[in-house]
Amino acid sequence: MPTYTVHEPNPTAEDIDERAARLVFVKEGFALWAFIAPIIWLPFNRMWLVLPLFLIAVAGVAAAVTVAGGNATVAGWAMFLLNLIFGFEARNIRRAMLAARGYDVIGVVTGRDLEDAERRFLSEWLPTVSASDGKPAAAARTAPQSGGGSVPAVGVSMAT
Repeated sequence: MPTYTVHEPNPTAEDIDERAARLVFVKEGFALWAFIAPIIWLPFNRMWLVLPLFLIAVAGVAAAVTVAGGNATVAGWAMFLLNLIFGFEARNIRRAMLAARGYDVIGVVTGRDLEDAERRFLSEWLPTVSASDGKPAAAARTAPQSGGGSVPAVGVSMAT
């Protein structure tokens, strides 16, 4: 089952519905679309600062292949490897960009797909959020894990 990290912007909104709407779920693992079309995937995921860095990396690989005397086949394999590496790291880069924008990781959830993961997370998270202070109250009901969060019974982990 896919695993997703759940990110919430800081400062949090006052309204619980608005807070829930602003949550971002980032899937773990290989990003197929980042591998196939990174030039499209980056702007689609609002990673504007990473796009020029990726283009510089593409130009650098192309220049290195040219300087090394490689032909079009070598250049094609080099670009394939660059995209493959990017496909494996794209979601980690997205998490880093969210952290740079002030998002906090508030939990980890598994689900058959994104919709299932959102449903599972929100079904545990919404009742535990106190209206007065906006902090999850699940830590009082469950034992803390090594990661500093709490793990409710449905496989949702919410950081406190």
